Amino acid sequence: MIIQFAHVDFVDLNLAKLQACLLESDPAHVDSVSKIADTIGLSADAIAQNHKMMALVGAWQDPSRRKSFRTPLADWDETPFLLDAEEKPMSVVNAWLRYVAKRSSPKTVRTYAYALFDFFQYIEARRIEWKDVDDDILFAYRRCQETVESAHKKRHKGTRKLARGTIQMRILTVAKFYKYAIRNGYIIGNRLTFELVQVFRPSDTNFLAHLGRREEREMPIAAYRRVSRRSRPKSLDHEKIWTWITSIAKERDRLISLLLYQTGMRREEIILWRVDEIPSSNYQPTASGVQFEIRGKGGKNRLIRISPGVFTQLRYWLDFLRPKIMKTRGISEDEDHGFVWIAERDGHPLQPISLNHIFTDISRRCGTDVTPHMLRHSFAREKRKELHEDGIANPEKILQLALGHSSVATTMGIYGDISPQDEAREADSNATLLAKLVAED
Repeated sequence: MIIQFAHVDFVDLNLAKLQACLLESDPAHVDSVSKIADTIGLSADAIAQNHKMMALVGAWQDPSRRKSFRTPLADWDETPFLLDAEEKPMSVVNAWLRYVAKRSSPKTVRTYAYALFDFFQYIEARRIEWKDVDDDILFAYRRCQETVESAHKKRHKGTRKLARGTIQMRILTVAKFYKYAIRNGYIIGNRLTFELVQVFRPSDTNFLAHLGRREEREMPIAAYRRVSRRSRPKSLDHEKIWTWITSIAKERDRLISLLLYQTGMRREEIILWRVDEIPSSNYQPTASGVQFEIRGKGGKNRLIRISPGVFTQLRYWLDFLRPKIMKTRGISEDEDHGFVWIAERDGHPLQPISLNHIFTDISRRCGTDVTPHMLRHSFAREKRKELHEDGIANPEKILQLALGHSSVATTMGIYGDISPQDEAREADSNATLLAKLVAED
């Protein structure tokens, strides 16, 4: 079983052949497109009449676009597909993944693809035909998932068992695939049993409790009836975060950490920053800091604020340090890819996985584990605390806008727990109330 990724346009075999041929050809030594066409068995007219092929040829012939960079999340435009043990495409699975790709985010599609990849590995190892999967096989798969160790949890302390939520997601993904296969006639008859199950919206607070009403979902009987609620997000208090940040030696890494902590941005949001999205050096900060817009999750824009001091550091990176690295690595201003954060070794855009490695190395040296998303959670905790202490009206709505959540219920579902200080105050208040009620009795 093999999982691969390909650009959705390359479902066209001739387009894929042309791309492969252009990658191996130098425009300086190939005087006409007709020679390229002959190589892949096409006519020059066939290429001229296909606008996607002409776009590839144009990019290949244009010297200003010849220097290519691997931009952050560029591979998210690629659609996953599966190959069986004989390296033949699994047409039904790949058809479903293309169907999902038209309706879901790239990250969701990849999650589904890896879930199916894991399931088909399981049945392939046991020589089970995918059309013969029934309730017993799905139950056996669940038991296997409950006992297997996860390679992705190597660095975590304690158990390496898969979380129930992960197992549930994989089973439900398999069920969605089989529903698609039945609906489109790939399977005659349904071997899986589905039932309507009452589910409750997970909530850590009584805020908007009416949104936790019962709902019914059709689920396979092999799935869990209930999954444990989401654990409290990992965050650190300000003193520990500040000690961690000040221990960072590299200016770029320290600046990224400061920005994540001051704004609550997601990892992908800060990685995708472009130079032209940052206010210029002539910008005059106000008393509330520097405010500007970023493009967030789901393509939604939101405002963020950073302190004047951090803005000065950011402009110093953009105006002096970044150009110096680009020049040292042989990248001219005309060839500049335009991303704010670059790798020091080659000047290419910094990748999300590289930022994870940077945080892991810093955490190992500092002795405190911190991730980019942990800084987001820590910002949210501090922000919510300040909003309540300052008596700001509707603090939950303000926090939702600051974090870029689509709904205030999402914000409260994650950060709506009661703090130890509030619990202590509530206990004192309740003691006073009980004393009053006893006195009146």
